[in-house]
Amino acid sequence: DMSSSTARDELEEALRDVPTDRGLGKKSRQALRTVASNLLQDLEDKIVLLGGARTNRRISYDLSRLLWRIESEEVLDDVTIDITGFQGEHEYSSNGSVVSSFSLTDINVSSSKPGPDSINFVDPTSVFKAELEGEKSGKERLAAVRVETLPRVVKGFTLYNHVEVNLFPGVVHHLVVQISKSIGKLFLSYFGLSKDDLREEHDSASMSSGTTITTAALSTDPSASPTQKFHKKSLLIGGKDSPRSSNSAAMNDARNDPKGSASRGPSSGASAESPSQEITFVKVLRIGHSDMNVSFGGFRRLNQTSLDISVPAYQKVYKIGSFTYLVQKYLKHLTVEIVKSGASSVFLRKKISDLGSDEILPTLPETDGYSDRGSIIARHLRR
Repeated sequence: DMSSSTARDELEEALRDVPTDRGLGKKSRQALRTVASNLLQDLEDKIVLLGGARTNRRISYDLSRLLWRIESEEVLDDVTIDITGFQGEHEYSSNGSVVSSFSLTDINVSSSKPGPDSINFVDPTSVFKAELEGEKSGKERLAAVRVETLPRVVKGFTLYNHVEVNLFPGVVHHLVVQISKSIGKLFLSYFGLSKDDLREEHDSASMSSGTTITTAALSTDPSASPTQKFHKKSLLIGGKDSPRSSNSAAMNDARNDPKGSASRGPSSGASAESPSQEITFVKVLRIGHSDMNVSFGGFRRLNQTSLDISVPAYQKVYKIGSFTYLVQKYLKHLTVEIVKSGASSVFLRKKISDLGSDEILPTLPETDGYSDRGSIIARHLRR
């Protein structure tokens, strides 16, 4: 056993004290952070005492190229996502720790049929691309990710010693993003954020080998109903028909009518049996800086707006919460920097004032609840 019984028991007791009806609030996170830090230190000391981590298995893989094409009969624009040079490696140690690293050479997103909303862009066919400064060596990487996971000793609780994401490490870069209203609708439709938009959707994904897979909203059966297609896609992206959100709905019903839920028995889907989200504790979390230019086209209040955005590195220590909560905290950091960049222009300052701060900066809850209320980005894009 890699952890002392005392440290493990303290964390298990702290987890039992978390109110399942409300999820992780600020006080709960503070209490868990203290005992999780003790457990993490205990694990690190044990690893050092045993002579360090010894790798007993290594798995690596390499994807040279992937072409992903997205189309919809309701939108003129199409999108091709060209992913090149994806590599991954996992090193498993005898003590139960895992070190994972990933790298990605490049992603290029383009449209061969740009619609009227894109006509005034510098390059109407481009949706996303990276521009590098200086002489290129051919070894540049768009993204490098490293994740150090400690042994799992408590069910429902994952410990990370280090999580780091860098965009073009060591290279001066500029990401160019051009978003038109029609492209936005295409992505929302494809990823199942609008049920009605999925009814006529069709997409195809082709590998670099030339093999083409027609997904037709995850169903190759032409007799499949639109509702069935939507349900299958929702299972992948956590939509409102997915098991996770079904559990969340059951938990909400139980909170509103605890006696009724209990009286209906197991078949009613009462929340007492529903598992809570996995809790994540990260000792060191770092997401590197990025420079980008974001242009909008076709949006009524942001028509042909262009923003130069510099997002500083996001660095935190001893962060705790569900994975969703940690992502939301970074999205808030990202949104604040976008607002700062936009406010540097007098013209954009007026645009932001017209929109209202609530539309620009989503209000993130301080509780790390278990209910699935949908994507924050999706809700604000629909406005």
